[in-house]
Amino acid sequence: MKQVSDMTVVVIGLGSIGQECAKRFAELGATVIGVNRSIKQVSGVSKLFTSDQIVEAAAGADALVNALPGAVGTEGLISREVLEALKPGAIVASVGRGPCIEEDTMADLLASGHL
Repeated sequence: MKQVSDMTVVVIGLGSIGQECAKRFAELGATVIGVNRSIKQVSGVSKLFTSDQIVEAAAGADALVNALPGAVGTEGLISREVLEALKPGAIVASVGRGPCIEEDTMADLLASGHL
């Protein structure tokens, strides 16, 4: 497994929880990419994407952190396309609420070894 300092981590949802995650990963030396509905400067985030650019943001990342709320528009936002865009062997952590990740897809990708 890579050291955090050698990883690219995409944090999806930059509310208070997502901002703290981004800050901590950056303090550990990771390259942090942020995804949010609107572009806003966040400490530790080196590149920002809007929600409609989520696949581009996830492309080649070593880890994904879901920090989305369970709100209108977030259900299934982390789709098969997003998860498959991550590097093989990527880590997915969910600290968000609601059905933001397509669970069947995640189970398939875990079984296949992609995640």
